[in-house]
Amino acid sequence: MKRLSALLLAAFVFAPPLVSAQLATTANAPTTPADRTKALHALFHDYWEENLKRRPEFASTLGDKRYNDQITDYSVKAVNDWLAAEQDLLMKLAVIDPAGLSDQDQTSRELLIRKLTDDQEGAEFKQWEIPIDQMGGIYSTYPNLAEHLSFTTAKDYDDWIARLRQIPHAVDQVTANMAIGIEDKRVPPKYLLALGRRTRELKSSREMWGMNLCWSRPCRAAPPPTTLSIQCTSPDRTTAPMICKLRKTSGRRQRRRACPASFTWVD
Repeated sequence: MKRLSALLLAAFVFAPPLVSAQLATTANAPTTPADRTKALHALFHDYWEENLKRRPEFASTLGDKRYNDQITDYSVKAVNDWLAAEQDLLMKLAVIDPAGLSDQDQTSRELLIRKLTDDQEGAEFKQWEIPIDQMGGIYSTYPNLAEHLSFTTAKDYDDWIARLRQIPHAVDQVTANMAIGIEDKRVPPKYLLALGRRTRELKSSREMWGMNLCWSRPCRAAPPPTTLSIQCTSPDRTTAPMICKLRKTSGRRQRRRACPASFTWVD
């Protein structure tokens, strides 16, 4: 209980502009245990849905295809917008009196308050300025993501292509964040990141990307050659194909072998 009280106090400290507005709604807060339970579950639902919307890759790994054609917004504005949304949710949680709630709901409420408060307290460290490290980052997110997706319909392929076309912009956002981090002298330790070694590895392996099981997953999952033909394309011909296009063939139906062994460039 002491820990929870400290978390709520921190919430008010980190979100002073919202306090007066939120306290004004306290009089209208749900009073009965049933109403409080309903309001709490609604907040849980809204938080979960907003998480899926802001992290479409995570939603895709769960099998939720609503955001399969989208990628995460890595901009500083998106980071600040999410922090503001979490502050607002924190205030709404604080208004709901846990008295009379089930043990499960009380635990869930306390855990969510703790998580949101930790996010607010950690914002000062600007983790977004260090978007990659030796464990992962945007360089591994999308190759690994392909292995978690299903490709059973034409829309699945259209969504994947739409997603791939947004990656260059996402890389620009991450690069800009890293540049700000360098100016703030907030970077990973050199011995962990080993940038030079990683760069050489990427350059030496770029010709092998066509054989990469992750990137070729959409091609390997394509329907039988009697129904579709496949071509692969890449924005940079010095690398292996990254985008697979499906099209119906007229007349004799055939499959142009594009991935992973060989490919035909599509302009």
